[in-house]
Amino acid sequence: MQTGLHIPPKDSSAIIEAVNRLRLDPALRARLSANGRAHIEARFDARKNTQQLMREVKMLIDARRAGKLASYGAEEAPSRE
Repeated sequence: MQTGLHIPPKDSSAIIEAVNRLRLDPALRARLSANGRAHIEARFDARKNTQQLMREVKMLIDARRAGKLASYGAEEAPSRE
């Protein structure tokens, strides 16, 4: 599903070409817009993301209770340095 136009970095002529293409092609603009919206709605829905996070937290809690995940006290926590 195409959601945008590829524009190489630092290529001003490609930016001009892409803008003109979008300016002159209302069907392309509409398709890219609809596809972009569908892409975001499918992947960034707050309810779905929360449910997925809760499933993963539950999986970690279950693994910890089953002894399959190490436990760290404050003094034992691994350094983040």
